[in-house]
Amino acid sequence: MKDTEGVLKGRKKVVTPVARASYARLLEPAMSLNDELKYSVSLIFPSDADISEMKQAAANALIDKWGPDKKHWPKGLRSPFRDGNEKDDPLYEDTTFVNVSSTDPPQVGHKIGNKFVELTNGRDVYSGMYIRASLTAFAYDKKGNKGVSFGLGNVLKVRDGERLDGRTDGDTDFKDFEGDDPMADQEGPDVSDEAREDINDLFA
Repeated sequence: MKDTEGVLKGRKKVVTPVARASYARLLEPAMSLNDELKYSVSLIFPSDADISEMKQAAANALIDKWGPDKKHWPKGLRSPFRDGNEKDDPLYEDTTFVNVSSTDPPQVGHKIGNKFVELTNGRDVYSGMYIRASLTAFAYDKKGNKGVSFGLGNVLKVRDGERLDGRTDGDTDFKDFEGDDPMADQEGPDVSDEAREDINDLFA
């Protein structure tokens, strides 16, 4: 803990450094392992990211619940900070990741000048973008599990990144077509006049 001059003393709410968003469920909730609908995201931090304020907030939450004496801390406390090398995924290699969630919908947006402008379209909010998030650290003791985690507050999109869901945009899908009607120059199958009449009757 910092002394009384330190701005972080006792503070549990922080804004993260820039992270890559993975498994982003920020506009619509998804069912969690605890059978709760939650908004969530996995925050992936590069190895050189300064997450010291996040660690301080987690320590403050731990101390608030179990006190500053380590002898009183439960054994096997779970940390919110995970080693990306534990996952069999090149995206997480040499990173630290933190999974965060909330039952309340976060505000998701970007800054235009000094104004926070919300984003509500899945084309703008997706896994792969780079974000900052406001988080609140909390300690838990539930169903035999004890540790510290972070609740998700709001999300600031910093910049775009390669989408992780494989979705592409219209420019990519239709780059080989020109004109107002991309199907105009494509020949359809040969259909007899009799078959055309049958088709017209079918969809009359």
